[in-house]
Amino acid sequence: MIRDAGITLNLEKCDFGKPEVKLVGHIVRSECRKADPERTQAMSEMARPSTRRELRKFLGAMGYYRDYIDNLCLMASYCLFFSPGNKSRKLVSVWYKLTTRTFEDILKVFRAGFICRLRTVT
Repeated sequence: MIRDAGITLNLEKCDFGKPEVKLVGHIVRSECRKADPERTQAMSEMARPSTRRELRKFLGAMGYYRDYIDNLCLMASYCLFFSPGNKSRKLVSVWYKLTTRTFEDILKVFRAGFICRLRTVT
């Protein structure tokens, strides 16, 4: 069946009959998947962004795990919408408060233990 589909498997890289496997930053089980704590450890220790460029870098890294963070897109859009246009300028007061709160809310999710999400079959 696999050969008929034109797929070649490297048995050294395959995991069969295991209850869970690590796959591209996620731990996948038969009933769910969750973020791999080894991969997200460094993200949970990131420093608070102080420029628009640093914020975009942080949000980009967090975007990979957007399935685990409710309303990430909304939080990110507020920060980017109210950000100063000049990438090298320091944050203005309002943006600073909004960014700090968003940053802390996102990191709270990462430090809470990565909720397991059910797989969806489409």
